[in-house]
Amino acid sequence: MKRWIALAWVVLAGCTVGPNHEAPRNPLPAAYPVAERAPVAATGVAPAADPAQWWTAFGDARLTELVRRAATNNADVRRAAARVRAARALRGVAAADQGPQVDAHGAAARAGQSRHSLLGGQLAAQGRPEENSLLDAGFDLRWEIDVFGGRRRASEGAAARADAGVEEGREVLLSVLAEVGRTYLDWQAAGEELRVARAAQATQAEFSRLMHARAAAGLTSGIATAAALAGEAAAAAPVPPWIEAQAAARHRLSVLLAADETEWSGLLDGPSEIAAPPPRVPLGLPAELLRQRPDIRRAERLLAAANADIGVARADLFPKFYLTGGLARQSIEARDFFSGGSRYWSLGPGVDWPIFTVGRIRETIRARTARQEETALLYEGTVRAAFAEVRDALVAFGQEQDQLQARRAEQAARQTALDLARDREHGGVGDLLEVLAAESALLAAEAEAIAGRQLLSRNYIRLAKALGGGWSPEPVAAATP
Repeated sequence: MKRWIALAWVVLAGCTVGPNHEAPRNPLPAAYPVAERAPVAATGVAPAADPAQWWTAFGDARLTELVRRAATNNADVRRAAARVRAARALRGVAAADQGPQVDAHGAAARAGQSRHSLLGGQLAAQGRPEENSLLDAGFDLRWEIDVFGGRRRASEGAAARADAGVEEGREVLLSVLAEVGRTYLDWQAAGEELRVARAAQATQAEFSRLMHARAAAGLTSGIATAAALAGEAAAAAPVPPWIEAQAAARHRLSVLLAADETEWSGLLDGPSEIAAPPPRVPLGLPAELLRQRPDIRRAERLLAAANADIGVARADLFPKFYLTGGLARQSIEARDFFSGGSRYWSLGPGVDWPIFTVGRIRETIRARTARQEETALLYEGTVRAAFAEVRDALVAFGQEQDQLQARRAEQAARQTALDLARDREHGGVGDLLEVLAAESALLAAEAEAIAGRQLLSRNYIRLAKALGGGWSPEPVAAATP
């Protein structure tokens, strides 16, 4: 009989109410649409690869160092890390609730009894004083035997929420590192655009000087001279905004690195061209987004937590079994406190079953089931939004490569035109005006190419971020020069 009771107890102890969490359905197609991959595939799309170290693909040591510093010092990243530590601590709290709870207690009191009370009469009959001290100290035990798994479900939900907190921290890191890359590109592009703007200003100044000389010789009208002066003024206008843009990028980097500019500005010393992305992108398959993107992983963990909450609520429908006990000493005389007669103890089972709150419990179950359904839809929406983000980034990256090719072709043609104009001038066929006009056209094409290279690199970062790259702490450490 005892063996059957023990077996029944083991079976009940292994019972866990509520649905078990299962991996949610993957709503993504097996592959990205060919039509959207075509512009990128023309430049050589790579097979599946880990996009976590996207910054190393640029081959820029300064960018890698900026990323390393941001991953270590950024305020948002550190706050996210603090939230992760808090979530993990709460997971430990839920796990500790499954074990026995042991409390220590102690008290000392002085009390006087009424002579007309039952206890006072007894004390008087025994010749004891009406005023006495009471010393009490010991340990209390309470252990809920998790027969129906409510505690286990609570621990499961806390663990899932802790995992979701980790993914949230990774999502913050992903966004911060992408912003560092974009801001660094902005600083580089502003520097190149500033160089071109100053060259265009010098060309227009030379053109204006030449027109003044021709006007003085009576070879042109005052209208042409005034137009040249206007062109010189117009060429000077873009210089201050690019200086401002470069300074703004540096200030933004200071915020992202959580450091004064004097602590890191040496990294930006020397000339710099816009970091070029690789021609291959770590595309992979749509299903890999479920593993790579922190927002999807976080949504899945929140779904697991919502699923566990249903089990916690359902466990309230069943009785809760406890093992309670205590071991203590109690005495009215201090000299007797440590004697054997002052010791007392208790040990026994208990049960708690809230029969008359079943209606409230059932409504709680319905509410948590609805919340689980909402979280499942949120997960599906997150997955679909991630897929759309990758598709948009694919299109943008591919189309910008095509546009940049066109800009570079124009720049090459403008360079050829300038070379021909200089040859004509040296041969006595052309003049300096023709050369200056060709130089202005080339500088305008170069400015467009700079903007194109900046946008292409930014789109690469956008695509790498959409694929879930840039959150893993290990690649950050590995990428440190």
